[in-house]
Amino acid sequence: MAYPMVMETHPTLPQEFWDRTPPEVRVYIRALEARLESVEALEARVHTLQEQVRTLEERLNQNSRNSSRPLSRLA
Repeated sequence: MAYPMVMETHPTLPQEFWDRTPPEVRVYIRALEARLESVEALEARVHTLQEQVRTLEERLNQNSRNSSRPLSRLA
């Protein structure tokens, strides 16, 4: 039983190249794109976590001499 082939376009390839791309290669390209999206999301998360660590380290390094808050409020 043959399944109908969906004609889809790849956003970064000209239509004529995408049309000539074998289905197996299309699947591989889509898998690579999904991985790239995952890597980009992880890079964004790492950046957010680095900012949080930086903020927490700054708070950790505060004491009564370098903070405008009283010692009892630093903790």
